[in-house]
Amino acid sequence: MGDQQLYELKPTHKHAILKAFFKSRAFNQGQKMDLLETTLGEDKSDLTENCRASCLASLPDSEVKARIWQEITDPKSTDSTYLRNAKMAGFKSFEQLDLIEPYEDKFFDILYEQHEKTTFKTFNSFFHSMLPRI
Repeated sequence: MGDQQLYELKPTHKHAILKAFFKSRAFNQGQKMDLLETTLGEDKSDLTENCRASCLASLPDSEVKARIWQEITDPKSTDSTYLRNAKMAGFKSFEQLDLIEPYEDKFFDILYEQHEKTTFKTFNSFFHSMLPRI
């Protein structure tokens, strides 16, 4: 076999690995950012940008969670539906319950405002993605 590659990872595989890596507390932020740039590089496609947003939102850091919460709950946000969904997907992680627990009450506090000030599609996505789970 030698140097022959048995299997080439597709972008979706690389994105899934990155997302799992970013949620982990076993690696430091520098390692994560190095892997992100090595893997995604200069690719600016929508799928790559959504992966990047999800990874950054999943960093296990309370300041990151606060910033992402503000971004996804801002009714005036200009983020696309896909980018917003990517951030919401990265925000919640069962490996980071201690970091997302403070947002469970905030979810209910802001729910009415989200319903009134965003489109149905945006609200529905927010509701189903951010609903606190046991």
